[in-house]
Amino acid sequence: MISGRAIVHRLHEHGVSTGAMLGVSAWAVAVLAAMLVERFAGQEVTLCVFKRVTGSPCPMCGSTRATALLARGDVGAAAVMNPLFVAVVAAAIVWGVWMIVRARTARRSRAARGAWMSGPWAAAALLVVVGINWAYVLWRGN
Repeated sequence: MISGRAIVHRLHEHGVSTGAMLGVSAWAVAVLAAMLVERFAGQEVTLCVFKRVTGSPCPMCGSTRATALLARGDVGAAAVMNPLFVAVVAAAIVWGVWMIVRARTARRSRAARGAWMSGPWAAAALLVVVGINWAYVLWRGN
């Protein structure tokens, strides 16, 4: 069995920062708390600071509700809630499996690891994808 320390060490080896791990952990706790409040109090919880301040949904609005839907196994409804978030979750699962397989088979240099996602074209592609998702979220009225 792999310990928590071993997992953290391996994530550090692959360039994942402690801040990123803490951020994801804090987000997971907030989502769990929101799900519990919604379930037991019957009250919708908005975790989005952007929506609280502006009244408009952010590009990732609906992610908490999509997480709850994914936890229940309703992938279709989660994708309707926020398609980019569901795609990111799917990519994270694929990446995690790939990292496990990669760690068990072969290693490659740090320089080659992130080369495919660097450069101005990657930033432009990310902006386009986030923009399309934001337009969808605004249209849907999350």
